[in-house]
Amino acid sequence: MPFSILRHTSFGLNSMERHGNKRTKTIFDFFKSSGEVSKVGNLSPSVIEASSREETRPLESPTREVYVDYNSLERDPGLRTPIRQYSPHRNSVQSVENLSNVTRHIDRVINAQTSEDVRKNRLRLKVTSEVVRWLSLQGCAVRGHREGSTSENRGNLIEMLKLMGRLNVNIEDVILDNAPGNAKYTSPNIQKEILHIMANMVRKKIREEIGDKKFCLLVDEAKDAGGKEEMAIVLRFVDGQGSIKERFSILSSRKHICFNT
Repeated sequence: MPFSILRHTSFGLNSMERHGNKRTKTIFDFFKSSGEVSKVGNLSPSVIEASSREETRPLESPTREVYVDYNSLERDPGLRTPIRQYSPHRNSVQSVENLSNVTRHIDRVINAQTSEDVRKNRLRLKVTSEVVRWLSLQGCAVRGHREGSTSENRGNLIEMLKLMGRLNVNIEDVILDNAPGNAKYTSPNIQKEILHIMANMVRKKIREEIGDKKFCLLVDEAKDAGGKEEMAIVLRFVDGQGSIKERFSILSSRKHICFNT
């Protein structure tokens, strides 16, 4: 059939829109109303009149006429083409999905760990952190003079871990001798790192407490048992209730305490 409009998937016509609609127009009505009938081709007036009077009917096959509601169509010069159709966008989306999937990272694939291993590591680190925090709060030494397996007193940290293991079987199964050799979390470096993280958390809390209020520094020095000069820095300020507060900030070691240092 000449000048018939074929159905296009992007129009999104459903069964209701393909049935009769008073607002729909055929291509023949368009040419007739615009005065361009003579440019259509060798169509007789009777064919055009018959087409214009013809009742709208359901689409039976893709090669038959489709009646389109021109008011519902949106002109798109190509600027609003969905970006998902372009391969660079698809590649970017796939890259983001791969990055979000932490379990498939190359380091995780090489060092694959089960959920049970992760649970044990977290419990082991949590217990060590709590022991270090409690010893720091009480002002006790973390390490001992002799921490070997044959020593009767291996230091406050290890002895406290043993005590917690005796009180809780789940803790005993993951600490000290029951822990992997590379993940015991009891080495001096681990102890210092935990203390450093806790100190930064305390300093951050002090800064939030001071805010934009005025403060002053109190500095004092003394020699320790090894003859090193230890300089203590304390922050003094007035809180929102008008009370004077003093917060210890840092303890710094200096070879010599003088005006320049």
